[in-house]
Amino acid sequence: MRADMQFLHRNMPAKKARGKVFVVIDVLRATTTIIEALSNGCTEVIPVATVDEAFDQVKKSIQEETLLGGERGGLKVDGFDLGNSPREYTRYVVSGKRIILTTTNGTKAFQKLAGCEFVLVGGFTNVHAVVQRCIALKADPVMVPAGLRGGFSLEDVVCGGMMLDILEKSGVALMDAAKAACILYKSFHRDLPEMARDSEHGRELIQLGYEEDLDFCLQTNVSSSVPVFRKGSITLD
Repeated sequence: MRADMQFLHRNMPAKKARGKVFVVIDVLRATTTIIEALSNGCTEVIPVATVDEAFDQVKKSIQEETLLGGERGGLKVDGFDLGNSPREYTRYVVSGKRIILTTTNGTKAFQKLAGCEFVLVGGFTNVHAVVQRCIALKADPVMVPAGLRGGFSLEDVVCGGMMLDILEKSGVALMDAAKAACILYKSFHRDLPEMARDSEHGRELIQLGYEEDLDFCLQTNVSSSVPVFRKGSITLD
């Protein structure tokens, strides 16, 4: 097995997906929110790229069983049931519900990987569970940070670096980009919350009043759930 890091998902070479397991990472906040929602009994999450697509999808759904969630500019979209804070997705709110989700960064990354055989959802909250699933699949792991508005995102790469560090210790070889991500992780691992607060995305969320979300999203290994994206839907196996 050889592990890699794709720093910008927009450069993802779709033709080279065979034999690989992709891990989409959007720490602040989409993948953390998806992990939390499914852990709390949500039946499935449908990631869509645009707000209009989300509204179109909900029209085709059973209204009482479906929730609209997501954000633009970090804030809940007008007309949506939920924003993109994982703290909103409690068991009381989402259990038994189907969620149509659109976010600025995370849900677009899933669109890039539509049709790939193995696509997992990762964050700090389920690092060890994701690593164990990658090892069990015996496919080459590729970390896919969602990034920030199409660019580099520090917290996503650091999270991927944490996963890659564990994989390397398990005997998995690392490609050069994966080694670079590990170096970043080791530079920040002593204070991950402070890293997130000092990141570009973290500062934006703090300004919007979501500092508690950073604390939630930087919890490490509090979930054993590993959501899987296939055929346009994210579920737990």
